[in-house]
Amino acid sequence: MSPQSSFDQVLDQCLDDVRTGRRSVAECLARWPRHAATLEPLLRTAATLGSLATADVPDATVDPRRRAAFMAALAVTPQQRPGWSASRAFSRFGGWLRGTIRMAAIAAPVAIVALVLMFGRGTPAGAATLTVFSGTVERVEGDHWVSVADDARLMEGARLRTDAAGRAVLTFEDGSTVAVDPQTELAIERARVGTSREIAVRQWSGRLWSHVEPSDRAGASFTVRTPEATVVAHGTVFETAITEGETAVNTAEGVVEVQAGQQKQRVAQGESATARPSAVVSAPERARSLVPAEISIDGPFAVSLIGPGGRATGTRPDGIVYQQIPGAVFGASTAGQRLAVGGVEAGAYTVVVRRTGAGEGAVRFTVAGVERSLALTADSDAATVPLRVSAEGGRTRLDADGDGPNREGPRFTSGTPVAAAQERVVVTEQQRERAAQRRGEEASATPLRRPAFAPTPTIGAGTPTSPPREREREGAAGATGPVPGQELRPPEQQRTPVPQRPGESPRPTEPRRETGPQRQRT
Repeated sequence: MSPQSSFDQVLDQCLDDVRTGRRSVAECLARWPRHAATLEPLLRTAATLGSLATADVPDATVDPRRRAAFMAALAVTPQQRPGWSASRAFSRFGGWLRGTIRMAAIAAPVAIVALVLMFGRGTPAGAATLTVFSGTVERVEGDHWVSVADDARLMEGARLRTDAAGRAVLTFEDGSTVAVDPQTELAIERARVGTSREIAVRQWSGRLWSHVEPSDRAGASFTVRTPEATVVAHGTVFETAITEGETAVNTAEGVVEVQAGQQKQRVAQGESATARPSAVVSAPERARSLVPAEISIDGPFAVSLIGPGGRATGTRPDGIVYQQIPGAVFGASTAGQRLAVGGVEAGAYTVVVRRTGAGEGAVRFTVAGVERSLALTADSDAATVPLRVSAEGGRTRLDADGDGPNREGPRFTSGTPVAAAQERVVVTEQQRERAAQRRGEEASATPLRRPAFAPTPTIGAGTPTSPPREREREGAAGATGPVPGQELRPPEQQRTPVPQRPGESPRPTEPRRETGPQRQRT
């Protein structure tokens, strides 16, 4: 192999590493010290220009012909006249904007054209939106880590990491999200949601909780790659956690496919697998072997669970669904809504219930087969229930703050918005369309008089919690809901009348549609 051929291969590899975030410029130079002097100016130019937003393209993989065009374009610039040193000029150039005005004016357009040729026509102008809930999130710029602001728009190739307190959520254009836990490092390798969705995330450490929106487009894919495995999902909720050279994959909803080495394995809802570099090993139990608790609701209301740091799981009154809390899964059908809570971070949570139509309803909390009920009367527009979540005896425990010494209890409001911390959700146009479609389907469906839930999906290992027990029906006319501050008691101590579900609820007002791409934060 000739020296030039060897250098070309090294350059191709380094350009791809820098573009995808697998390595920084400094890491590439350290790996190839023999070529460092020649590589450095090229990689720094590529890193700088790669952060610019350009038009969407079908492909951005490195092509040797584009790399050759890049080299040829640099070869004919005025800086290549006799006596010019590429290394000294690019170092002085400092990322091509810190050089002289004349050099920037001449070299920048050529370099931009060359990089476009090399990478394709560019990357999407904003592949994902970053929501920072706590701590610090950093990204690679050149060979440095810099802090990223809340609500930042990130491109393909962005490499991120969180500190010990860092919690964040990435929202892609199709509404799919990735919740990022502390001490996690990842990169956005691919984020295309045009004619067909293609999202790929590279994870080096920590824990990700991915909510993948379903797609009926041919070839749609959502992939998480770790050092040990590749996980492919289609419309599901799953977790990938890296510890000590292993990747644990836990599926909370739907099905994922895990590949490690030459082996593949489907991991269905409630199942888990541990992946190593050469094999996929099925695991009958998750590390957090907690039996989940359940929060269910029937009636014309939307339910949401807001966690200690502000991340939330549930649905808004307009039908937008979000799954931001690792370990909590929301599901809805004509039978009602359900939140399964298992393996979540311990601490103070808030259940927020908001009206979507006329009528009465009820919220039920089921822990270890014991159910508590909270009636929602016709004049309750919203309610909040403070909860404390903990683990006890291998089970998730939910305690209403009204049970404790402060006895705050549930709060109800009528005619005004509920006074509670609201969800921070980035809403895309595709999410709005799906929510409108779901509302139409629900409006045309025949409502059930009493939810008949299937067994709760196993978020942690163990058997699902028992479905809510059937209770004696009492007339809706005699049903009275608790007053603010009233203690929620187990059914053995207090039997709360469950009102009949009303007839078909009026269809909620559809939110106003703005023109152009929608990135609404609420």
